[in-house]
Amino acid sequence: MSSYFRIDPELFTLKTLLPFPAKAATLPFSCPSSLFALLLACIIAGFPGFAGAEPQQPLRVGSEIGFLPYADIDDQGRATGFAVELFEAVAATMDIPISFHPGRWDTVWQGLKTGKVYALPLVAHMPEREGEVEFTEPHTIGYDSFFVRKGRNPIKFIEQARGLNIIVVRADAAHDALRSRGFDQQLVLVDNLADGFRLLASGQHDALLAPQLQGNQLRHRIGLESIIVPGPLLKEYRREFCFAVRKGNTELRDRLNQGLAIVKANGEYDRLYRKWLGIYEIPTFPVTYLAWGISAALGLLALMGLWTWQLRRQVALRTAELNQAYKSVQAERRRLYDVLQALPVYVVLLSKDYRVIFANRFFEQRYGKAQGRRCYKYLFNRNEPCEVCDTFKVFQTGAPLDWRWSGPDGRDYEIHDFPFADTDGSPMIMEVGIDITEMKRAKQALHEANALLEQRVAERTTELEKARHEAEQTRDLLETVVNHLPAAISILRASDLRVLLVNPEYQRIAPEKEMVGKRIQEVWPEVPNLENIFRNVADSGKPFSAIDQPYQIRRSENGPVEEAYFSWSLYRIRLPENGEWGLLNTAWETTERWKVDEALRQSEYRLRRFYDSGLLGVIYWNVDGCIVDANDKFLEMVGYDREDLIAGRLDWRGLTPPEYRHLDNRTLRELTNSGVNTAPFEKEYIRKDGTHLPVIVAGALLDDEHFNGVAFVLDITERKQAEEELLRLNMELEQRVLQRTAELRRNEAQLQASLNEKEVLLKEIHHRVKNNLQIIASLLQLQSAAQTDPGIQELFLDSRRRIRSMALIHEQLYKSRDLKTIDFADYVAQLVSHLHRSFAHTVPPVTVRLDILPFTQDIDAALPLGLIVNELVSNSFKHAFPPLSSSEKREIWVTLAQEAADGLTLEVGDTGCGFPEALDLDHSPSLGLQLVQSLVLQLHGRLTVERRQGAVFRILIPEEKVFSG
Repeated sequence: MSSYFRIDPELFTLKTLLPFPAKAATLPFSCPSSLFALLLACIIAGFPGFAGAEPQQPLRVGSEIGFLPYADIDDQGRATGFAVELFEAVAATMDIPISFHPGRWDTVWQGLKTGKVYALPLVAHMPEREGEVEFTEPHTIGYDSFFVRKGRNPIKFIEQARGLNIIVVRADAAHDALRSRGFDQQLVLVDNLADGFRLLASGQHDALLAPQLQGNQLRHRIGLESIIVPGPLLKEYRREFCFAVRKGNTELRDRLNQGLAIVKANGEYDRLYRKWLGIYEIPTFPVTYLAWGISAALGLLALMGLWTWQLRRQVALRTAELNQAYKSVQAERRRLYDVLQALPVYVVLLSKDYRVIFANRFFEQRYGKAQGRRCYKYLFNRNEPCEVCDTFKVFQTGAPLDWRWSGPDGRDYEIHDFPFADTDGSPMIMEVGIDITEMKRAKQALHEANALLEQRVAERTTELEKARHEAEQTRDLLETVVNHLPAAISILRASDLRVLLVNPEYQRIAPEKEMVGKRIQEVWPEVPNLENIFRNVADSGKPFSAIDQPYQIRRSENGPVEEAYFSWSLYRIRLPENGEWGLLNTAWETTERWKVDEALRQSEYRLRRFYDSGLLGVIYWNVDGCIVDANDKFLEMVGYDREDLIAGRLDWRGLTPPEYRHLDNRTLRELTNSGVNTAPFEKEYIRKDGTHLPVIVAGALLDDEHFNGVAFVLDITERKQAEEELLRLNMELEQRVLQRTAELRRNEAQLQASLNEKEVLLKEIHHRVKNNLQIIASLLQLQSAAQTDPGIQELFLDSRRRIRSMALIHEQLYKSRDLKTIDFADYVAQLVSHLHRSFAHTVPPVTVRLDILPFTQDIDAALPLGLIVNELVSNSFKHAFPPLSSSEKREIWVTLAQEAADGLTLEVGDTGCGFPEALDLDHSPSLGLQLVQSLVLQLHGRLTVERRQGAVFRILIPEEKVFSG
């Protein structure tokens, strides 16, 4: 609902809501529960006059700790303060049960925005917060001041504080006000005002911005009035303190506004104000005593007049309140009636005698006007109640009932029946019906669609299983073919040319039998330039082939070197296991074939046997393009018969596709020029049916006139098919590699985001550690102020200096980029500068000289080095230059240089009075010197001391302790 209705049960009843008499009737239907109907019923039943409301759950209210007199906790941990008691008074007025949950300001403020609490009693209304919560009207106005240490000039306006270090409470209105004006870099955040005042009192920062009222009370309570003073009130912004609720909860906001107005009118607000805030107002002496005098003088005379006036005023106020309440009731009743009429569900009220007392527009548009008729007559035109009616079981059980019902028009409804009593106590039933006809139809359609989808999934699963089985069969067939091919096949890794796989034929012809894992040159050691050929194909991706190439090989480990002929090819492929480049080497030894060819040129008989053997296609041709003769194998390959050959229909130029004719012309020129056979080359022939036949052709001349020749044709269709299959597999493998690469990049982006989050967390940790160390130093300063013994005060001061050196480490880490190392030169410069300032008022003027080698250092080595520098420099300031010293040159120096190859040399010295001769450094009573020796041992270093004019400490740090230089 868009607004909250609060109606007096005595003024708002069922009879006044409905525009007709409250008579009894009953409908014969119920239905199962649903979330929407239950919610609707709860909304309607929640209005007084419909039914008794269920007990409300207490409203979770947050409360700030440490902000007296507005909000704090008592000794039992319960919320207390002006704003807390004011919120309790408003909640009691509006009948809102509440429970307080105190916590730090930033915690309860974040809890309100995230929904862990539903209201806060004290929030400053600022424009930048309007988009986060809902604010009531202001209940208190407050102003802020800049608090400074006594002796400093007051800060009168905000711009005067620019450039200073300002302490504010985290997420407080002061924090937001300064941040909106660009003060981010100079703000020091604390969790509560008490910590802020202690930090300011310790001398660490310049000022603290807080409400003047709370600040004055707090500095009085913790005993800092003599140290910290407030400045004038700031007129540049003020705190309008309001109640705040979750964003969008306008109903609760309006109720709190209404209750706040009532509390202000009945005097409860004034009582709470005097109790908590009145003691902090400056009394007006003359007016107060004058009022007492007038009251004493005229009290008896004005008593009757005041009583009469008060009585008349109360009557007038009560009359006005009743008139206003009556108007509100009428408006709310009209609004509720309009809501019931506009609902997209039907709502009816039934009496015990089956009469329909009320039906909303949704119901009457479907079934006509009710007019107080009985339900069985109204809906079914019956003269007696229905035999089965679940609705009126509510009268028997007194409990809500959910069921389903089909109306006279065939529409299906989900019914929710709720019992309640009318204003005269008579029992009634409120029935809410939700039309679920379309929902049932949608469910049925969804069920049918799911069944169809499951059927399709099953069919698709069967198809995929069939395809997988066929793929496995194809793979097995391909493996069988490769293992039984007369060609030798091997696969190598392109990166190092090592053999990964060989087939039986390759093992037969290779001299090395155990080839897997060996480099190609180790397998064929007698073949020159072989590794370069393989490397060129691996790098360029261009295939390589050789036909009938002579090689000097050794067939066995100790066998003789002999000449052998091979035809082989080499291709670059993708390996399926890991996506690397590999090499496919196919080869067959042609030594025997070459010997046969030689023999055929010498013997016609041998040539004819080979010609008729059918191993290769053989043709006899002439330079005019005519095929004079051909064996049956060739005719079978090109699809022609012997009659076509005799008729002269076979022409080797006509059988060659245009794109391969340049190879024939080149081969013919080579044969004409050399008169010998040429190396085999690949080409295609056009078969009689128009299809293309891939072949390997080798030719030779048969006469000295270069007119006739012979050619041998090898059908390489199966090899081409295998190459195409390998190419397809290669493309699939490349696609999988691309997909995997994309996944790795997404994972890398996620890891980078996680790393960035961890870096932010580490920076926050170093920042928190630095702040905590500063607080410890401040506490030591406060504790030392309470000591009268100078020796004890000096011990506290030494401890503060050591903590300062450690805090400076974490401050450097917070500012560094890699969060592991710091700029050690910058760190030493800041540390010595701080020590110089701290001793400036206690020792004569001293010159400090620094010469630090620029380098970075991790925290494990930087911390002990910093403590060593702190102790030695502090020792020089305290003891090297007594007040009566006559030394004209007062100098302290710190140097760090790489004087040796095995590490760094840190030197700290002064021109002071030096060490007493009787002082034994190894058994020194000084805690500082003992600490220096312990830290040097921790760094595995070596300490030497020179007793010349002044004192010089030299420390050699080994190389392994130096992080980077």
